Formats: sequence, structure tokens, C-alpha cells
Amino acid sequence: MEAHGIGRNGSRPGPDGIPYVAWSSAGPVGEDTLFSTDNAIRNGSEPPINFNESGISFIPKGEEEVDPIEIIRNANDNRPISTKNTDNKVIVGVNTYKLKDRYSANTHSTQRGFVGGRNFLGNVLDLDSAGRIYSMFFAALCAGGVFDIYNMRNIANIPILPLFDFAAAFPSVTHRWIFKVLEHRKLPKHYMNLYKANRDAHAIITHKGSRIIILNFLSGVLQGCPGSAFLFNNSLDPFLYLFHRILREKRAGILRACADDIGVALRALKFLKLLFPIFQSAQSIAGLNLKPSKCNLIVLVQLSDDLYNQIKVWLTANLPAWANFQVCSTAKYLGFFLGPDAGAHNWVGPLRKFRDRVAAIRVSDAPVSIAIYTYNVRAVPVTSYVSQLLPLPKEAAALERTSMHTVLRLPQQTFHHSDFFNLSELGIKDLRSLTVACKSALFRCAACTVTHWAHWKTQLQTTAAETLPLSHLHDGSLSPPPSGTPPPSP
Repeated sequence: MEAHGIGRNGSRPGPDGIPYVAWSSAGPVGEDTLFSTDNAIRNGSEPPINFNESGISFIPKGEEEVDPIEIIRNANDNRPISTKNTDNKVIVGVNTYKLKDRYSANTHSTQRGFVGGRNFLGNVLDLDSAGRIYSMFFAALCAGGVFDIYNMRNIANIPILPLFDFAAAFPSVTHRWIFKVLEHRKLPKHYMNLYKANRDAHAIITHKGSRIIILNFLSGVLQGCPGSAFLFNNSLDPFLYLFHRILREKRAGILRACADDIGVALRALKFLKLLFPIFQSAQSIAGLNLKPSKCNLIVLVQLSDDLYNQIKVWLTANLPAWANFQVCSTAKYLGFFLGPDAGAHNWVGPLRKFRDRVAAIRVSDAPVSIAIYTYNVRAVPVTSYVSQLLPLPKEAAALERTSMHTVLRLPQQTFHHSDFFNLSELGIKDLRSLTVACKSALFRCAACTVTHWAHWKTQLQTTAAETLPLSHLHDGSLSPPPSGTPPPSP
């Protein structure tokens, strides 16, 4: 457990109430109990009677405007998180860890979620860069008279970036499909026995001393189980292989996945037809259903009302099951807005949250030392995720200066900017620099996390030189006019 980082003393236990520290403190007796249970299950014995019991929490998906007042969601807009008993999590976790290297190597290259050595931030860079390249070529064809963008016959050639959303993917994938895939991949029988022993899972509550089953899990993998990512990635892998193969054969685009979050950059709208039958297969044999109203189709040219309507007509005529896809000029993927109108959208949320936390510190009337600590650990870090791929807006420097005066409850212009980072000379803790933290995150990502950005930069520059007007190229733009969103390359 210690070597593999499985279990934390403070982690919430399952319904039996036994925390990880209890097993660690039990010494050899605890070790023998877990080992003998693991050995028996992998050799085909039935698991202990409460082995598959779990608690459950329903975490709301996404954010709504009224969330600060009241959080209300429909049942299918919650994410069920299971709190399994710790003996189950230790046994499943250790066995999954032992399989990690072998099966990570076999996981399709387009899958970057829950795979060691891969980072899903690369998906954002890849999809955005490919989309820009396709849009530049299309703009050049339109400028040369090859295409008239508003001619209905040419609608099918518009470059797009669809983002697909499964309806409750983890809870929905069928057990039969999961084990068919694992059997095909020749997972040893004793491991199959272990994962099959987890099928009879159920969530319980205790009321007046009685244990009541509130939910039986008849399909899917449990979010909160150490084996869930391993099982889901294997179940999705055959479909990722099919997507990748057909897109490469037709030179139609690229696909990237982070667990069930799938994004595709397509050279033309018509290539959606290549993906449709594969999604239909995923639905019929694996139980993975798309939620059309949550799927976004980002148009990689300037989106007018006429063009929007024509695309809707095309979808209805050619892919009626996807007619309810949201046609838009920007949408969020893995926390980043993509598309021609992404612009400043990426920073609106983080900077609003930063301002809200600064305001909360101001009204708290906490001592200066507590205010500084809260600013450093609760306010500044809210920008750290987006800043890995996008530079902080220039106006953020003024916001930082104002915020630091606010946190210390000082009149504006009291200190020089550098003074806030030398407060230790006055015997109190220094404030963290928002701008330095963001630039550091950008540098770390470029140097260590998403290191293939230079490859895309070269392709973007080459495409821009071949396709963009000289006046636009002179400005250093890597997008066709009128898009003004800077590429998210570190």
C-alpha cells in the first residue's frame, strides 16, 4: 500500500467504517487477512459478504448561475461517487497497479486520461492546432474561389471541431462488454476472477441500525473504485482504434480522448458520417450513449445566422440522430474554450473566481497573517490550471496590484508593486505573485508537461505562410481572419 500510494489515512472509509490506517495498524494480522482474501477471490471463491458494499455521494455536474444560493440538479446531471470499503479498495488497487505498465502500453495512443506518462493537456493543444490548420486551408480555398461558403453544396466542406459527450459513461458501460474486451486482451484468469467478483456492487445506508440497499449497480464501473479507470479505458479502446483508423485512412482529421471526453478536429463537416456508425456500435454493444444536447459542434469559420441554419439543415438531412448537436463558435473542452470565438473566454471564469476570493478575504476581517495565507493558498491558485496553456491577460497585472492592497486593507498606491513580495522584512509572510505564478506554470508546462508544442508551432507557421494573406501573416497570426484567439501553445 505504501509503495504504490494506495490509501490515505484521512480517506473516507466505506460503510464498514474501517479506515486505511486500521489495516496498517493491524500489522501482520491485517496483511494476512488482506492477502488471504485476495488469494481466495482470484482463485474463484466468492468474496466476503460485505466486500462489494459502498457508500455513495452524488456530485453535481458543471456549474449553474444559482449554485451559490442553491444547488439543484436532475438525477442524470449528478456524478455518483462510491466510497467502497477499504479492504476492497486495497485489494483492487494493488492488483490494478500491478497491471498498470502492461496495459498502459496497450491503451490506444489517442487516450490520455488515466494513463501513466500521458497528459490530457496535450489534447487541448492538438485539437486547437489541427483545427487552425484546417481552417487556414479552407479560408485559402474560399479566397481562391474554390468554395463559396454560403453555397449549400459546400456546407459539407466546412472544417469543424466536434466535442462528444456520453450520457453517464462510467455507470453505463455494460459488464458483458468490459469482460469481452479483457478476455480478448488475454487478461489472466485470476485477474478476471477478481474484477468479476466486483460486479455485484451495491450502495447502502445505515438507518436505525439497519443496513438498507439503496442502489444496485447492474452496469458500469464505480467512480471511486481504484480499478474503474483501468476497466473503462479498456472498454473504450476498441472504439478509439476504429475512430483513429478511419480518420487516418480518409485523412479526415484527428481524435483525442481523456477517459470519456472525446474531441475531434475534422477537415470537413461531411466526415462526421465516418464517426456515426462507430458511435452507434458503441451504443448497441457497450451501452455508451451520446447525449446530443450536450455535444458541441464548433464551426471553424465565422459563424453567421445563415450558416448556422444551413448546418442544422445538413445535420437533419444527413445525420438526423445528431440534429440536436449544439452548433457554436466556441465550447469548453477539458476546462479550455476552443474555437474561433474562444478569445478571452478562457480567463473570464478564473479571474472572476480570483476576484470573488479576494472580496471574501476582504470582508472576513481576518488578521493580516491569515489574510495573506488565504490569498496565497486559495486565491492565487485558481488561475494555475488555465495558465498552463495560456498567458495571463495584460490587464491582470493591474488586478493583482489592486487585489494585494485589498487583502492588506490598505489604500490603493500605498506600496510599490515589489514591496508586497518583501513583507518578510516587516516580520510577516510575503504575498505570492499572481503574474509570476502564471508565467511559471506556462514555462513548466512547455518544458515538462506538453513538450510537443514546438512540433505544432512549426506546422502552424508553415501553413500560415502557405495560406494566409501577406497583410495578416505580417501580424504574426496563426489563424485565418477574422479569428483573433491566440494559440494555446506554451
